[in-house]
Amino acid sequence: MANQLRHIRNLGAHADTSYQVTERDIPVLLDFLDAILEYLYIARDKLAQVQKKLDRARQRAMPPVNVVPGNLPPERLDEPSDGQPG
Repeated sequence: MANQLRHIRNLGAHADTSYQVTERDIPVLLDFLDAILEYLYIARDKLAQVQKKLDRARQRAMPPVNVVPGNLPPERLDEPSDGQPG
């Protein structure tokens, strides 16, 4: 994208007589401008929203574990809290 932006910028900044911008170029330049604006302002917000949805889905898939001694199988009750056998 940076390379295309540099070329378009040079068209406006330098009097290049080998290429003249015409009306046919306007839709292409506007599409490129839309792509830059979407990349800078819209895509970042969309990606943040997607990340939040993924985080919520991950939390639902892996609910927090509330360990109550009465809910553990008997063989696990003898284990120390570090998970290593006695």
